[in-house]
Amino acid sequence: MSEGIRQTKLSGEQGRLVYYDVMSQKVTGRVKDKARAFVQKGLVSKSSKYEYSVLPIKGYNKTTYTISTRGDYSCNCQFYVKTGRYCSHCLAVMLYEKIYG
Repeated sequence: MSEGIRQTKLSGEQGRLVYYDVMSQKVTGRVKDKARAFVQKGLVSKSSKYEYSVLPIKGYNKTTYTISTRGDYSCNCQFYVKTGRYCSHCLAVMLYEKIYG
């Protein structure tokens, strides 16, 4: 594995790996797919001016996450808190905003 690529395994991913390229700060693989699924299933909703809720995908998780858009995007999920990197929940909100404004 090349230097600058951090390998991160997310729970519930059935052993599949998600890669985060720390040099380009791009998320690849399953995180993008999961973000799209949140939006397609209607699991993203605006809670307030600077806050969104992302409901869990049925059978995957039971936690609803809160994403703040004040300043930069942040999430209260374990991945974001641990790494400070955009998670599937942040990406879902970004996609939601692009689609619905």
